[in-house]
Amino acid sequence: MKAPRPSRAFEVMRITGLLEATLPEMMPSIGCEQNRWHAFDVWGHAMACLDACQGDVILRMAALLHDIGKPRTRAIGDKTGDFTFYEHERVGAEMVAPVLTRLRFSNDERSRIVDLVRHHLVCYSSAWSDAAVRRWIRRVGRPRVEDLYELHRADSLGKGVEVSAELASLAELQARVAAVLAAGDALGTKDLAVDGGVLMRELGLRPGRAIGELLEALLEQVIDDPTQNERERLLALARDRLPRG
Repeated sequence: MKAPRPSRAFEVMRITGLLEATLPEMMPSIGCEQNRWHAFDVWGHAMACLDACQGDVILRMAALLHDIGKPRTRAIGDKTGDFTFYEHERVGAEMVAPVLTRLRFSNDERSRIVDLVRHHLVCYSSAWSDAAVRRWIRRVGRPRVEDLYELHRADSLGKGVEVSAELASLAELQARVAAVLAAGDALGTKDLAVDGGVLMRELGLRPGRAIGELLEALLEQVIDDPTQNERERLLALARDRLPRG
């Protein structure tokens, strides 16, 4: 996986039958035709994405496996008459977890690859609001953002078609994420100006799941409007959400 073109080894594995013996889950991707946005079948795209990926071994493993769920989800779209692969990222994430366990990847490595397969589709649009950018970071997890940039870049280049617009869109997303991070906007409940202890003390609440749910609700407000992340404002919002009487 550290070679300039690791696809060469996987092609040898495919030809010799070693792939079927060690990674049979990849076999259905061979000859699995894609839609007009791709020049290669799923296998060829995985190889091109793998070679284009400029990351460590674990990131490249995610590149290899990112579309493993496509053969199971392929269908013909009613409107376009072309192939669709709805939910392939979710199905793929479910597939790779046991594969990585079988191949003896560590828990941390497995978690990273599964997360990247699950979130490899970066459907960014310039129409996204700043709140949408913050929600994307929260959904994929701050530690995965840089990996996803590189995986998306490799995924785009691996299509074998014109992707300059996709790469420009990725650059725009990177700039907007950088701005959000530089601003210090809250992206998790730990970033709020109140915590569970403050809520219990100020609002007379008991420990329990309701505290976590209340913090999540406050975070949603703050993600929409970061100016709401002030102690007294959050306490007022929390009081408004408590049952009356």
